[in-house]
Amino acid sequence: MDLPGIKPDDVSVEIDNECLLIRGERKSLHEEEDSLSHQVERSYGSVTRSIPIPRAADKANAAVKFEHGVLIVSFPKLAGDHLGAKRKLEVQHL
Repeated sequence: MDLPGIKPDDVSVEIDNECLLIRGERKSLHEEEDSLSHQVERSYGSVTRSIPIPRAADKANAAVKFEHGVLIVSFPKLAGDHLGAKRKLEVQHL
């Protein structure tokens, strides 16, 4: 997920039930001063995303990286026996 202008300390990543919750806040302050004026600009913005986590994701071993404004969240895939793997059921004759 691209989060340009947001610092790593201003990013929050949580797992809530079956959703990945990502929150970020951008804060910037720009000042210019010359002999006639002093100008200050402040800008703020926030982003919130809720993304469903696939059943096959191992939520206990999630990893998060934030580099150059890009947030990467990765989940290892669970083994088949944790997913309720496909199996054949025997039909009973009544």
